[in-house]
Amino acid sequence: MSIIKELKSQFSSIAWCPVKEHASMMAIAVREELTPTDEPSPKKLSLYNWNLENVEQSQYEVEESLSVGATALCWGCTLLPSQQDSQGLICVGLSNGSVDLIAPCFSEEQTWRFEKVLLLNSKFI
Repeated sequence: MSIIKELKSQFSSIAWCPVKEHASMMAIAVREELTPTDEPSPKKLSLYNWNLENVEQSQYEVEESLSVGATALCWGCTLLPSQQDSQGLICVGLSNGSVDLIAPCFSEEQTWRFEKVLLLNSKFI
């Protein structure tokens, strides 16, 4: 399925990477369905290298499962001292009131991965 079709078929939030060297990177978080469905879409956070000149050349990089759908998504430029290769910090607000903090990391091998930093449970917020 193309990225555009995925965005249309799954109600999603989008955040762009704030790091200049990776400005083409886009995070997509699947939100809760607006109406009940027979088959709910899997809830996940995905990372794509978005090609603005030719969308068909955009590439999927990595994904992380979410416990529930997202309600908010933000990619900030906060760098974590414990994560040398982090490229900012992604904050995912979840429909159960929790918040996931995830570091998108870019390795020397030119590959991306997600490192879960913290889950703030709604009971403790």
